Amino acid sequence: MFSEHSGFSTEIGVMFTALGALRRGYLVIIAIDAVGSRSTRTENAVINTLTSVGVQILPLATIAVSLESDFSTPIGKKVLSCIGRIKQ
Repeated sequence: MFSEHSGFSTEIGVMFTALGALRRGYLVIIAIDAVGSRSTRTENAVINTLTSVGVQILPLATIAVSLESDFSTPIGKKVLSCIGRIKQ
């Protein structure tokens, strides 16, 4: 199951959601470019903590390509188009 939500407050919403999902046995992948914080220092601390307990932190483009990497298919073309629109 995928969540279509992104979170701004990495220290609260993202962290507790990820930890709760881990406790329930889910594979947790966070799109790093879909989260943020007011403090880089505290955001980095949370990301490091989540990584240490098994959460995967990946760029959105990597997640998209892992779902469909054959860009010759209709879905693959849509994925490639979306990746091209991701702001760095």
